[in-house]
Amino acid sequence: MAEDLGRPRPIERDHLPRYVARFGDTEVRRRLDLYLPFSVAQEERWFESLQESLDKQEAVLLAMETSEGIHIGNVVLVTVKWKDRNAELGITIGDKSCWDLGYGR
Repeated sequence: MAEDLGRPRPIERDHLPRYVARFGDTEVRRRLDLYLPFSVAQEERWFESLQESLDKQEAVLLAMETSEGIHIGNVVLVTVKWKDRNAELGITIGDKSCWDLGYGR
């Protein structure tokens, strides 16, 4: 069973190198239906392109951290339609040492 998670917080630019490292792992990518790893430049472009959706409140992207502040993944809501109360949910546990511990529940 997973320990309590710390407070979720917005994804920051300093999280991007961890994404690049984790998405460089074939096993992590396979669970996400991703085929190729990402470069830092690609992650930075993704981060910048997401800002408009975040500003318009069409998306919510939060870092998932342990209570000790260790970044293990993220939670994302996209295609947010506040009026209709629906969105698409994605949970990624990129830190393989935290797999199968209940963090994605």
